[in-house]
Amino acid sequence: MYSLKKQQLGALAENLALNYLIKKRCKLLAKNFSCKFGEIDLIMQLDDTIIFVEVRCKAINSLYTPLESINTAKIIKIKKTANVFLLNNNKLASNICRFDVISIDHNSSKDNFNITWITDAFN
Repeated sequence: MYSLKKQQLGALAENLALNYLIKKRCKLLAKNFSCKFGEIDLIMQLDDTIIFVEVRCKAINSLYTPLESINTAKIIKIKKTANVFLLNNNKLASNICRFDVISIDHNSSKDNFNITWITDAFN
């Protein structure tokens, strides 16, 4: 059993989420895409759908769900950042787009992770 720093845990969570989504037939378009508005952890494609993914890792005993931890200001930043990505990749602009959350519950006492994929988490 070991203790991860918040930044290390975040990077590990993003890699776990990426591998999980790849196993679900998603293709990686961008990782940690950032612009002046903010950052999107993962941008994936599943068939004709572009998925903007927010990865949230939380302790198993946390009071809030990962979805509850994403406030209105964060949603606005994610949407503006997604628009910049689509402007920069205009061939994808006609695709269906959605915003998903990957929740990774971390039980540090057992050193294991549970992954939950919340599709169409917010509009």
